[in-house]
Amino acid sequence: MRQFFPALAVAATLVACELNAQATMPECRLRVTSKTTYTGRCVWHDTTVALLVLRPPSHPPTGRWEGINIRIFGHGGDTSDVVDWTAFSPAMVDVGATGDGVYGGTLGWLAVRQATIDSSGLGFSVDLGTAVPPTTADLQILRAVRAYFSDSTRWNHVDRRRSAIVNCPGAPAPRTLFCAFYIASQEVAGEFFGWRPAGAALQAAIAAASPRRYQHPLTDFNNDSVINFATIQAVVDDAIHRVGSKLGTR
Repeated sequence: MRQFFPALAVAATLVACELNAQATMPECRLRVTSKTTYTGRCVWHDTTVALLVLRPPSHPPTGRWEGINIRIFGHGGDTSDVVDWTAFSPAMVDVGATGDGVYGGTLGWLAVRQATIDSSGLGFSVDLGTAVPPTTADLQILRAVRAYFSDSTRWNHVDRRRSAIVNCPGAPAPRTLFCAFYIASQEVAGEFFGWRPAGAALQAAIAAASPRRYQHPLTDFNNDSVINFATIQAVVDDAIHRVGSKLGTR
């Protein structure tokens, strides 16, 4: 039996990857690849912008689909894709009863539109123009990062990450900016999604603090030889202010 949410505009055949050239939102199509895995891509104007591997919730279609987002370069065809396996990160799609919800991945922390599921798989659109606002958890995460960086002995100026694999010791030790954010996220929210509003605020604060544009903002900014501990503290303070302002909290 095919299940649809009200007022859906997603095509019934979810395996298809073609997009209308005038589409304004990336369209994601994931097909069933095993009993516990759905795999597919998000395509925008005939260009693949994300590859997702997700596990369904206990009672789909509503609920949180979780897995990984892999960076991919391609044009909608399997044979022409170039997959960067060093650049993957946690991803999720939280689908509500109306077909709307939240996408968290490399495209951002954005609204999901027009979600549908049938025997072939899952389909939804990502609204690039609608960022999901922060919650108090985002503010708590950033405050935990700032509390950790109470003095310079707690900052590790050398982040040796060269892939998306996380190796952040939980025991108190000098931490990089990324590891401080990662551990604070785990402690506050019980999970880590680098693209949640707290992470977006950190990246915006980094962009405001440095004229350089980093490929991996938290890691590369942390390692930049011109950055000192006071700047790290100031960036976290700025991120706290950005999120607090949106929440109406000083």
